[in-house]
Amino acid sequence: MRQLTVFDYGTRSRKGNDMKEYSFKLTDEEMIKCFEDGSAFRSGLRMEREEGITVAWMTDPEKAAAILPPPLELLAPIITCNVVNIDGTNFARVYQETYLAIPVTYNGVPGIYMPSLFLHGPGAYMGAIAGRDATGTPKKLADEISLLRRGDTAHAYVVKDDVHVIDIELEFGEYNLPEAKEMFKANEENGTVDGACYFIKTDLNVNDQGGMEFRNTRLTTSTGSNQYFEWTPASAKVTLNPCENAPWSELEVVKVIGGGWSRFAIANGACTELCKMNDKDVIPYLIKGLYDVDIINKPNRKYQMD
Repeated sequence: MRQLTVFDYGTRSRKGNDMKEYSFKLTDEEMIKCFEDGSAFRSGLRMEREEGITVAWMTDPEKAAAILPPPLELLAPIITCNVVNIDGTNFARVYQETYLAIPVTYNGVPGIYMPSLFLHGPGAYMGAIAGRDATGTPKKLADEISLLRRGDTAHAYVVKDDVHVIDIELEFGEYNLPEAKEMFKANEENGTVDGACYFIKTDLNVNDQGGMEFRNTRLTTSTGSNQYFEWTPASAKVTLNPCENAPWSELEVVKVIGGGWSRFAIANGACTELCKMNDKDVIPYLIKGLYDVDIINKPNRKYQMD
């Protein structure tokens, strides 16, 4: 018989069988605490301790441009991927996260567009929901995220639907290409990198016929600041594998630029609406970042219990 492990999160008193009472409605004291200095609602989402791998590669410019929802335009065919452990947040327990980032412009203003992010671990659900609700960040849950540093090497991979969507190997020392030196200059100098990400927020509603449709789609910009505390340069090897619910391999590796291992903190700033977007024109770009394809296809009913 399979053994279950029960985690105690404080719902049961340790004295006898007394149960602590909770309510769906917050008390006045709890409401005040929600908006104290440092809270997510008052101070924004904070990730005080992040550590892991960053890698960058050149991809096919036509393929990169093809996945950008208009009016975003490709700035450079360079993909950046992070695979990190995240601790010290003001909104979730520890979790792991990975994302793809593409440099783009909107009305000539540069920024980053992230077509897909995956999270895993105890705080993954809260991290995903907070990002999706606040800025429209296309976050989903991975089956597994692995991150390991050992001696002069590091290794990371991300699993979705039993597929190793991405596999990264680092060897510390020199970058793959000399251009990486300029690209990661602020990281090496333990500097602060300020920037903006472009996200798309949309509302999924039930219509008069009982079906679902997207409404009120709009482009937003979210500012943020990365403060680096450590950066170890490395050469990298990146392998992508096809996955329907994580089509990262579409952004193929033409040439790896380089990578590194870092420790850093992120402070998110304002999120501003830039423009309304045509729902039907934009939604095809968003579905696979926000949902699994089961929502548009007949779900696979097969499952297996350990």
